Amino acid sequence: MITKEIQSILNYKLWVLLVMVWLFYLLGLFLFSHFVWSADIYNIEYTGNNFEEKLENYRHIDLIRYISSPLYILLISGIFWLLFKAGLVFLKIQIRDNLLFKIILLSLFILFLPIWTKVVWFVLIKGNYTQVDIKNFFPLSIVNFIDTSNISKTELNALGKLNLFNLTFMLFTAFCFKLNTSLTFFKSFIMIIFTYGMGLLLFELIKIQLLF
Repeated sequence: MITKEIQSILNYKLWVLLVMVWLFYLLGLFLFSHFVWSADIYNIEYTGNNFEEKLENYRHIDLIRYISSPLYILLISGIFWLLFKAGLVFLKIQIRDNLLFKIILLSLFILFLPIWTKVVWFVLIKGNYTQVDIKNFFPLSIVNFIDTSNISKTELNALGKLNLFNLTFMLFTAFCFKLNTSLTFFKSFIMIIFTYGMGLLLFELIKIQLLF
């Protein structure tokens, strides 16, 4: 049943999948910006004199993020496409470029789940929270199981990427490759670890070095 549903979605036109994942991300981003980072949360720790002007600046930044969200999705999809394409070429596996892009777009729904998780957690479950709570919230991450008292904010953000969402993204993408190529699930997963996984690790290490 799941296999048929996945294959059915992958038969959608490319632009349809692109619009679907964009709307999913955009709505999550909007809810997070306006209901989690609400005016009340900004106001609690604001010490200046003109809060309304400051809030308007925050909302302008939010607007820029909304407008640039399609470019953001295209950018990360393009990067993932290059990484996976390189891995597949190395393994001498053929796959249509269009299909590869669709697999990536479908998998992006998983990577965009954390922002929805934050909305549900803070708005519907936790209720009372501060800016510190938002900044230090890493859902389903290894950060929740280690002592972070001596870890910098940059390192904390990097460790936050070690979460079940990223793992599920890799497992789901590997499953899609298994369905649409001659690769086994295990080989697909290993390929994704050495492309996406290593790429993510390298990116986070570069960020840590640049910010220290």
